[in-house]
Amino acid sequence: MKKLKHIILSILLIQSLIIAQKNIANKNEVAPIVFINISNDINTLNYIKKEISFVNYSTGQYDANIYIMVKKENTGNGGKKINFTFIGQKENKGTVFSLSCNINYTDTKDDERKEMVRVLKIGIIRFINDTALNELIDIKFKGKPKTNEKRQEHDPWNSWIISLGFNGGLREESSRSNNRYSINASANRITEKLKFILWSKYSKHTQKFEVNNKKYKYVNSGKDITIQTVFSLNSKWSAGFSSSVYHYTYINEDLSIRLSPTIEYNFFPYSESMDHQFRFMYRVDLLSKKYIEMTIMEKEKEFLFGSSLFAILEIIKPWGNIGAEIKFSHFFHDFGKNRLSFSVETELKLIKGLSLSVFSKYEKIQDQINIAARGVSKEEILLQQKQISTGYNYNLNFGFRYRFGSKINNVVNPRFGN
Repeated sequence: MKKLKHIILSILLIQSLIIAQKNIANKNEVAPIVFINISNDINTLNYIKKEISFVNYSTGQYDANIYIMVKKENTGNGGKKINFTFIGQKENKGTVFSLSCNINYTDTKDDERKEMVRVLKIGIIRFINDTALNELIDIKFKGKPKTNEKRQEHDPWNSWIISLGFNGGLREESSRSNNRYSINASANRITEKLKFILWSKYSKHTQKFEVNNKKYKYVNSGKDITIQTVFSLNSKWSAGFSSSVYHYTYINEDLSIRLSPTIEYNFFPYSESMDHQFRFMYRVDLLSKKYIEMTIMEKEKEFLFGSSLFAILEIIKPWGNIGAEIKFSHFFHDFGKNRLSFSVETELKLIKGLSLSVFSKYEKIQDQINIAARGVSKEEILLQQKQISTGYNYNLNFGFRYRFGSKINNVVNPRFGN
């Protein structure tokens, strides 16, 4: 009789386990499969997985039925705007919408990720509405009911943001030391109609060596004050000017002044900048330069008149992102003194699981009128204390990544770090 009871209990236990497993399987079958493109921010992604556990998370974009692009853009108050684009795939194809949230400059990283989770939940709910999971969803409203009247919060600073900063580094050994520090300050006011930036910086880099009982000391310093004002003319045109006063020992400039009126046209409305930009900018430069040492052009100081033309392209799409810039600058007194630069940064999803990332920059340089006539010593070249003459500058970084394996992984395991 006891054996019969044990057999019956065992059968009931096995059946309950099977039912529980089926319920879990049913949940996984019903739950949407989500892929979040969040620019390799693994810590934030793990937090999202932990807080939003009612969906499945795909390891590849094309295996998901909800693809979410997360894009961040700096705001005028020193914070950021985060835009979420929800794109339905497979059975959800055709559903596309965007949500956004604003992060204040005083918010912590924890505040930011909590706000991201809140917005992601609101967006994902739309896809769950027509599934069996909607019976398990409850909505809570935090706060008091509001009237239809919009209240404009009083800003005692009138959109002004002041920032002060200090950075430093120290490294010492018995025969050498390397010390650097910088102080910076800025005052910004950014509104829809006007963008004003005042920025200043002082930096100093000191290197000391002792070789064969002989001591060497090299110092690089820089001072810079820049003002930029930009006016919004309409949805595609902007105009403004910038000015700078600076001193940099590395480029042999003791006191330089730059005044630059500028105009810009964007083929897309500026309101769509999170998705795409194609901007042409033309800048005229009025320059006064006083050099630390006489230059190769036998100048100790001079007045120059030049201009720069920029073409800037930025595209962010589900298949990847592309950023490219072409710049041509020259001096009017001698068009042969010019510089042409081209840079591109891209990440493309080539086929399922395979992506390509590229960063490349090329400069053809023919405008180094500031190079010191005396040349540079071997020590100054090795320690990068002085700018040296060159006809070009080229930089290339690229990589491929291929991911395959399990399509879904909802596990967060922080052991030994990420």
